Amino acid sequence: MIDGHSGIWQAPFLSFLKALVFQQVARSQATTIAAASLNDAIVARSEKEPGTGGNLADFAKEIGL
Repeated sequence: MIDGHSGIWQAPFLSFLKALVFQQVARSQATTIAAASLNDAIVARSEKEPGTGGNLADFAKEIGL
């Protein structure tokens, strides 16, 4: 994939690098979305049942995480 030290500027390696970066960005966004969804669920539950939203570990077990 890399031909000598100057191979990093060639299309095959740049394509590989681009794909790697975009894959990591997509994973990061998915993780952020999942965390936001979990946070929304915690807030919604604590609003319905005051005093139950403080323990994240217990809540995660309850919802199957």
